[in-house]
Formats: sequence, C-alpha cells, structure tokens
Amino acid sequence: MLIDFPPNSTWMKVCFSNAINSGATIGDAVDSVSNVVRLMENGKSENDPEVHDAWLFGWTDVAARLRHQAQIDLKKGRNRSAGNKLIRAAVHYMIAESAADYRDLRKEHYFNQKRTVFLDGIKFARWTDKVSTVKFEGKQLPALFCPTQEHDQPAPTVIVCNDMNTSFEWAYLNGLTDTLNRRGISVLLWDHPGSGFARFKKGLGPRRDAETFIRSAADYLQCRKDVDGERIGIIGLGLGAFYAMRAAAFEKKIRMCVSWSAFYSLKQWQGAVLNKWKADPHSLAVHEQNQLDQMAAEFGLGSPWELLTVSEEFSLEDAISQVECPLLILHGSKDRNVPADHARLIETKAVNCSYSELRIFETVDGGVESGNVDNLAPALEETADFAAEWLGAEL
Repeated sequence: MLIDFPPNSTWMKVCFSNAINSGATIGDAVDSVSNVVRLMENGKSENDPEVHDAWLFGWTDVAARLRHQAQIDLKKGRNRSAGNKLIRAAVHYMIAESAADYRDLRKEHYFNQKRTVFLDGIKFARWTDKVSTVKFEGKQLPALFCPTQEHDQPAPTVIVCNDMNTSFEWAYLNGLTDTLNRRGISVLLWDHPGSGFARFKKGLGPRRDAETFIRSAADYLQCRKDVDGERIGIIGLGLGAFYAMRAAAFEKKIRMCVSWSAFYSLKQWQGAVLNKWKADPHSLAVHEQNQLDQMAAEFGLGSPWELLTVSEEFSLEDAISQVECPLLILHGSKDRNVPADHARLIETKAVNCSYSELRIFETVDGGVESGNVDNLAPALEETADFAAEWLGAEL
C-alpha cells in the first residue's frame, strides 16, 4: 500500500520519495513512516520532537529488520539475497542520517551503520565495484571505483561530488552510477572534504578551494590503467555542484561538468532566509529552519548568524567565467531548498563554456523538487546522456 501523508508534511514526502528512488521497497518504506503518520494525524507537526524521533526510529528499526533477514540468508548460503537486503538497509540508515541534526550523536552512528551494511552488501551481492582510497593532504579518504562492464578498453570516467549531509552511497543507491556504467562510463565515488568519512572521521569540513581535493581524485584516476585520463568528467549535487564547478574552472583535467541543484552564492542563497529569520524567527517554514541549522552545523558554526561570514567565501563569482568545458545545469522548478533562479544565474554567467545547457524540470517533465527526488529518472538520464555525449561514450 502507498502512504497518505497528512497535509502538514513537507520534507517528509521528499525524503520518502528519496528512499523509494534509492531502492527501498514500498512496503519497507511504509512501515518506516507509519508511526509518524499516526502522530501527525493526531495533531503533531513535522517539527515536534516526538515526530522527529519516531521518524528516526522508524527507518532504523526497518534497517535492523533487514539486517536480521540478511543474517538468515547468509546462514543458508544465500549470499546475493543477503547482500541485496543489506543494501536496502543502507537506504534506511541514509534517510535517518540525513534527518538527524549534526549535533546529534546518532547522526554519526547512522553513518557508521550505513557504511557497514553498504560495503557488506556489495560484497555479498558480488558486485564488481572496487573499494579504494584517494589520498589528500596526507589523509586516505575512502572511495568506490565503479568500472563500466561495457568494454575492455580504458574508459571515460566521472568523479561524483557529494552534497552536504551525504556520503558516496547516495549516487550508487539512486541509480546514477548504474545509469553511467550502462553508457560505458566508469564512476569514482568518494568521501571528499565536507562529506561522510572525511567529515566524521578526519575532521575535514567544507572547503571553498574544492579544486585542490578534486585534483587529487583526478590524479588518482589518471594512474589507473582502466581509465582514459583524457576523458574525465565531474558531476555534483547541491554543495557538491559548487565543488564540481570550481574544479571545472581551475582543474583542466576535467572535460565535462554537470551542476545539479547548485547555488551560485551561499550568501545570496542563505541571506534571504537569514533576513526573514531576523525579521521574525517564527516566520520560517520547517525546511527553512532546518536548512539554517544544518548549514551552520555543517560548517562547524555556533549559530546561523555566523553563516554571514562564511557565505562571503562560497561564491562562484570568481570561478564561473573560468569554466571552459561543456556544462549541464540541472534544477527542479519548485526546488524549496535552492531556488531555480540560481541555476538561471549560473547559466547566464557561464560565458566561456564551449557549450552550456540549462535544464529546469517542470511539472510536465517530472522531478520538480530539490535534487529531482520526486521523480529522479529523467534527471539521471539527462545527466548520463550529457556525460556520454561529451566524453565520447555510448548513448
């Protein structure tokens, strides 16, 4: 059965869609949120602490159930079935992790559980992806190299950059990696500064000079015999799209860039919400307040006010005119996180690209929300086709 979310829910619908797009079964996802829906039908709101905890417990309880089922499969020698269940458990931990506040110790715990079940899952499912590391500033950052199986020659390869609040699993679970692989493109997923293991275990927060750590990833790829070092592209989501465009501007090993749900300037993006908060703190929608709180915590700041200083640094103003490679800009028309006007501004300012294309998804297209999570397939196909066209792969 499908779930009928109460009218007073906003971000929960988006997260539920994200879970389904990432491989959760409808039955497991419905079980995860059923208690939350009952609470909200009885008058509770999304930002009620009881609802928040029920959301976290719901997703992690089903993850634990899937892990138990996987153990039963393993005892019977059914490794592939066990692996598939563990990968679905990773989706549930991912949803819980994304909802937990950065100051909540459960957030890192959910990340740890997600990483464990995901790596065990791909091992038992006998997928061909290769766990690796990328070295940056003396630190080994975990990576997953996902080779295409379409041919035996050195392949074009895409580096994927994570949004805040994510780690390398997202682009694997939601089908981006597979969509690229099927077009003859290998994929490098990794936990770069500001995401996943780099943030939780190595203390590497968000950095403006993304070209420095992405250069490390490009160097890693150019040392692999199964990678065509002259055909390296980059794809980023959210903050990862900011990183991707800076890399495309200042690291000329990058031959193609996809910017997905990006902001042009952190100050321009968050400034409007901060001004709204200053005028009346109670006027913010739940997703706006969560956005400010999560952003401040992501940058290691004590309060949203300190974002004003940091936001001056995180701008594409000095970089976008330096992007010369082909650039695809994707955005949902009703993105409530980063308005689509940021995408339009990026397209206007990207004057030196050899080719640029703006793709804003309207209701008729599907995928109008942030990251197109309400209907992901059109954005995945658009991204993979663009990468194949410009990296000389297979359409």
